[in-house]
Amino acid sequence: MRRKRSISRLALPGLLLLALLLALSPPVSAAQSGAAEDGRASSNPRESAISLTPPRGPAGSVTTVRGSGFDPNATLDILWQDWNGAWNIQNGSFQGREFREELTSIGRVRTDASGGFETTFKVPEGFGFNHDVLVTQGSTVRSKSVFFVEMQVEMTPKEGPPGTPVTLELNGLGWQPHQRDWVLLYDNKFTGWISAVTTKGKARAVVTATGEPGKHILRIFESSYFPSLSMQQPAETVPPSWTFDFMVTRGQPVLPPPAEQQGPRPISGKAPADPKGPTIWLDPASGSVGSEVTAYGRGLPPNAEVDLQWLTELGPDPVVAGGVRSRASFPVGAGKTAGDGSLRWTFRVPEDVGRSHPVVLRRGDQALARAEFKVRPKANPMVPSSGPVGTTITINLKGVDDTDTGKIFIIVYDNAWVGYACSVTSQGDITIYLQAAGEPGWHFIDLYPGMYEPIREEGAFDYNIYKGGGEEFYLFRIPQLTYAEDHPGEKDIPAFRFAFLVTDERN
Repeated sequence: MRRKRSISRLALPGLLLLALLLALSPPVSAAQSGAAEDGRASSNPRESAISLTPPRGPAGSVTTVRGSGFDPNATLDILWQDWNGAWNIQNGSFQGREFREELTSIGRVRTDASGGFETTFKVPEGFGFNHDVLVTQGSTVRSKSVFFVEMQVEMTPKEGPPGTPVTLELNGLGWQPHQRDWVLLYDNKFTGWISAVTTKGKARAVVTATGEPGKHILRIFESSYFPSLSMQQPAETVPPSWTFDFMVTRGQPVLPPPAEQQGPRPISGKAPADPKGPTIWLDPASGSVGSEVTAYGRGLPPNAEVDLQWLTELGPDPVVAGGVRSRASFPVGAGKTAGDGSLRWTFRVPEDVGRSHPVVLRRGDQALARAEFKVRPKANPMVPSSGPVGTTITINLKGVDDTDTGKIFIIVYDNAWVGYACSVTSQGDITIYLQAAGEPGWHFIDLYPGMYEPIREEGAFDYNIYKGGGEEFYLFRIPQLTYAEDHPGEKDIPAFRFAFLVTDERN
């Protein structure tokens, strides 16, 4: 027994030394792993490296890749790292953002006799900030470097009378926190939020030129709502920012189109390609409250007394207000089918919440056929359109959606965020009252889509949505200026724009 213990004591230091040497030995990395010509593994790993010149630039710029230490006369692929973004929407409620990495080929090269190469590539469009550039041989990553895609922002036009649409084009927004949310300040007033989740880093926002004739300042910051004005002391690297001058000129204002022309375009309805049995369809298949719809049918019982029923649910939003909505139906047409079993009736869309509604053709208690009609939001004319300071302005919307991403509109007065309105208790009907303010002249009111709040299945406010990316907390009930191309939910929700003339009480 003593002899065994003695051997153990002698062997232990040696084992510890061996373990230490193994731990300190550098592992063979992907960049060091060798491969023979045309992708076959090499028995002699070579130290390979690449450099990028320049190592940063905007999308569309050209950079040079130089490589050394690769296998001689080998074929290599150059890959670009990017991401695809999506909004995580569950049951109409925002649950965060998702990004999936993707690698795309930006070139193929063949090394020379010394294992070196030189080539160029154009920086792809997509998200901005850091991207890996990888060199692979077969399925092996031999080396990689990082290219920094610089954000670019442009504003057009640079001048115009009050009401001029001002377009901001952003390219190269990032996908990570502190890169993906940007805000606009107009004359030091918070106007709204800019995103590019589903548009791969490209964003487009259109705002209205407001204010007295003269210079006005537009500033873009990295933030989600509360803009940090001390970006020289950031938590991470200093993010870029932009400042633009817009000159409001004298002259006739650019007024928004009439309210009834600002809603989404109706979607045309089509007859089913291969109908089986009694069939109806609607044309258009979408539209606003009060718009005209024609119901068509074929394969129906000839000369039969039938009626058309509009199906819906009544009551406040149960997620916010509690309770359960009650099912209801309304007649929108009645009469006889033709002798050949066809039908053609016209009716007007009843006042209801925005979303798809079943329309059912019945013969007594028997349902013969069914179609769907999607109600979309619309604005009625603002009243009045002029008056002195303090005038009560009334704006009415109908057909507003009942989802978390569709039931809210956020109000901006002269590019200053002032609040929101929602359809939680109103069956898609929203009425907004504002007080006219400002100097005599034209003032502009914009209603932007946004998000109401994140919701759990049981209806409680979901603070867990903020874990891992706290900036999500600030995305609710603020104007989303990029709603047209990157709205989290419904893709056909419009913004509504109005103009009010403040008159001079002294005249």
